[in-house]
Amino acid sequence: MSVDYQKIKSAIVPVSSFNLTIEEDKLFKKYNPLGYILFSRNYKDPAQLKKLIDSLKEASGREDILIVIDQEGERVARLREPHFKVLQNAEKYGQEAKINLEEAVKKLRADFAIVGKQLKDVGINVNCAPVADLYQLDANPIIGVRSYGGDIETVIALCKAVDAGLADSHVQSVVKHIPGHGRAKVDSHFQLPIVDTDLKTLLSTDFKVFQGLKSMKLAMTAHIVFTAIDEDAPVTLSKKAIDYIRKNIGFCGLIMTDALDMKALSGDIKEITRKASESGCDILLYCESNLSQIEAVLISSHALNSEIVMKIKSLNYSTEKSF
Repeated sequence: MSVDYQKIKSAIVPVSSFNLTIEEDKLFKKYNPLGYILFSRNYKDPAQLKKLIDSLKEASGREDILIVIDQEGERVARLREPHFKVLQNAEKYGQEAKINLEEAVKKLRADFAIVGKQLKDVGINVNCAPVADLYQLDANPIIGVRSYGGDIETVIALCKAVDAGLADSHVQSVVKHIPGHGRAKVDSHFQLPIVDTDLKTLLSTDFKVFQGLKSMKLAMTAHIVFTAIDEDAPVTLSKKAIDYIRKNIGFCGLIMTDALDMKALSGDIKEITRKASESGCDILLYCESNLSQIEAVLISSHALNSEIVMKIKSLNYSTEKSF
C-alpha cells in the first residue's frame, strides 16, 4: 500500500513502557512519526519487545518505520544478557587494534553482525553505533571508554567495521557524534559544551575522522558549539554547522539530531525542534517519555520530503517499502 510521505513527520519519538498506551496509540496515529526509539524501560523479554514493535507498526499503518536503539557495548546497551549480546566497550577494541588492526576489524564486524541479527529478529532496524569521537585525555568522560581511541585511521577502520557488521544483518548504523564530541569538557546531557579549538586543528583531527566516514548513510549530531564554525549555536541548531558538515566534511547521508531533550539545548521544546529542523537536520530525535512534550515535537517537526525519503530507502535494512 502506498503511503503519502508528506504526511509523515520527521521525528523519532519514545514509548513509555512495555506496551503502547491508548494515549500513545492515538497520538502516533494522529501525527505519524517516522519512527521510535526504545530504551531499557521498553524491554522485558524478546517476545514482549517484538509485540511492542508490532503494535508501533500497526499504529503507524506501515511496515517500514524506523525502530532505533542504542546498543554500542558494555557502557551503553539498552538490551542485556541473557537474550542480547553485550559487547565490550569500544576502548577494548581500540586496544586490540594496536596489536593487530586487521584482526580487530574482523572481530568487531563479526560481533556487530551478531548484535544486528539479534536486533533484527525482534524488529529493530537502526542501531546508534559506532561512536566516532576521538578520545581526548582531558575531556569529560561522557565519551571515554565509548571511543575507539585517539588514532584517526584506527577509529575510521573500526567504525567502518561496525557499519559493515550491522549491514550484514540488515540493520542501519548511526555514526556519532558528527562532527566530533571528543573535546567536550562537559557532558551535553546536562550542559552545553563549547569548543574553542581552531579550525585547522579540528580539520586535522576530529573532523578528519568524519571525512573518512562521509559515505556512511546516517549520522547523529553533537550538541556542541564549535566557535570556529558558529559561536552562537550548537551544531544541532546551527545552519552554518550543518552546511559545513555537508559541504566541507562532505557527509551526504541523513543527519539525525542527538536527543532534543538533552540539557545542552535550552528553551521551549517547540522552539528547539523548529531550530533543529531549520538548521537542516533531516531527522529529529526526542527521548523523554512525556506525552505533551512528544506532541509538541511532532507538531513542530517538518514533514518528510523526496530527498529524505530517497535516503531512507537506501538504508541498510530490508523491508517492504511503503513509500
